[in-house]
Amino acid sequence: MGQAGCKGLYQSLFDYKTEKYVIAKNKKVGLLYRLLQVSILTYLVVWVFLVKKCYQDTDTSLQSSIITKVKGVTFTNTSELGERLWDVADYVIPPQLQGLQTDSAQVLPPAPNPYTPRLCLTGLLCLHQTLSCLRPTGTQRLSMSIAQLGPWGLRSAWFGAVGMKETHLRIPAQGLQGPWARGWDPLILWPQRLQYPCRGPTTCQAAPGRSDPRQQEGAPQPPLVSQGENVFFVITNLVVTPNQRQETCAESASVPDALCYEDSDCPPGEPVAAGNGVRTGRCLREGSAQKGTCEIFAWCPVETMSRPTKPLLGEAKDFTVYIKNFIRFPKFNFSKTNVLDTTDRTFLKSCKFSPKNPYCPIFRLGSVVSWTGSNFQEIAVQGGVIGIQIEWDCDLDKAPSECYPRYYFNRLDNRFSGNSISSGYNFRFAKYYRDAAGVEFRTLFKAYGIRFDVMVNGKAGKFNIIPTIINVGSGVALMGVGSFFCDLVLIYFIKKSHFYRDKKYEEVRSGQQGNGKVNVEQLQSLQTVEA
Repeated sequence: MGQAGCKGLYQSLFDYKTEKYVIAKNKKVGLLYRLLQVSILTYLVVWVFLVKKCYQDTDTSLQSSIITKVKGVTFTNTSELGERLWDVADYVIPPQLQGLQTDSAQVLPPAPNPYTPRLCLTGLLCLHQTLSCLRPTGTQRLSMSIAQLGPWGLRSAWFGAVGMKETHLRIPAQGLQGPWARGWDPLILWPQRLQYPCRGPTTCQAAPGRSDPRQQEGAPQPPLVSQGENVFFVITNLVVTPNQRQETCAESASVPDALCYEDSDCPPGEPVAAGNGVRTGRCLREGSAQKGTCEIFAWCPVETMSRPTKPLLGEAKDFTVYIKNFIRFPKFNFSKTNVLDTTDRTFLKSCKFSPKNPYCPIFRLGSVVSWTGSNFQEIAVQGGVIGIQIEWDCDLDKAPSECYPRYYFNRLDNRFSGNSISSGYNFRFAKYYRDAAGVEFRTLFKAYGIRFDVMVNGKAGKFNIIPTIINVGSGVALMGVGSFFCDLVLIYFIKKSHFYRDKKYEEVRSGQQGNGKVNVEQLQSLQTVEA
């Protein structure tokens, strides 16, 4: 037995085994099988290769740069501003800003000229009046606690500057003027990166009338930095509060934290939550009224709380914006722009964007808003946010001219009702002046308008043999799904399923013996089954 078993195992090494096929003459199952094959082949050719272009290698790491320029002028005549002509420098935010340098974390407001008081950091800490320079040592830390910053008594203002000696400084109320007297928020300044050097080895006091040290020879000038090239804001409405001065006045009655019944409800030096200044300790009441509002030290008169009912710059719908977009797909080293490559200098002065002219990226603001389904006059009252999406879908197997941008426009802010407190888009800014006596005053603007966000995305594809082979192999493997599905129908779901199941599966018992010769029954293993 042992020798016979080893001999049989040895001989089986040279046997060839093949599958047994049963051809079922069933028209329904045969039609189903062909339909499945055609469906899989159609999916492979149409969807995988023609629509999705899975024979290509793709690059979605789009590198993009946006440049925007708004043009247009309009004229207004209001009681607050009088007759005024508005051009792009007046109604587009942000403009070219001074004193902001992104690579050196420099944040300083522009100072008036002549420059009297100053605060500068670069290896030395300089404070005008009563303070001398402190030189940094090693990697220690400087912290200043300003007990009173300005006459309104703002307490516990802290500054930390990495790289300076641990020191506490106390500054009298009258010690800081200029930008600090305007009520600027405290600035975090990093001494190793600021570019305004202190003059003199021991003291940093600047005499009145001395010129701005930033204008002295050898002192670096603040750069002009453009912010938010892919985001720009067009003012369409304003609430103006003119001639504000730092003095005492009554807080607005619309501020809940400012309501009071007696002086003890207005602790001095405490800021009014969501208000305009700090309390002085007095409760101001009109006539014999029991309830009043706290007196505050602030920019007075305080801002009016009225909401606009119609746009100031309603004609802004006819303004135009030029959106220049440069893109690059680094994998294929392919670059393109959305502007027509032409030497005609009058092209951009005469063309307007349309679906038939995608290489003229000059858009009328009213048209952009209307393409989002909104009305320009309605959105101009309290503002909103519009998204401009530039889509690049480039087939690099075709000519470069076939790669062109597609534009989509959407309103991004929620469309609340006009009476909702969450509707619109606005912010505040001020312009500062000095009267003949040298006293500073300002005009406060609450600006409503439309914020435009320009977003760019896209992909590029080019033929590559590797994804082609992978997807062809996947399609061939899907063909087996048709055979598997038809087998299930044949042996389980039709009337004669038991008959086909017996023909497909042959049961062979281990005790069965044969004479080793091929007989007629074995030659009929390939059977044709009539339905």
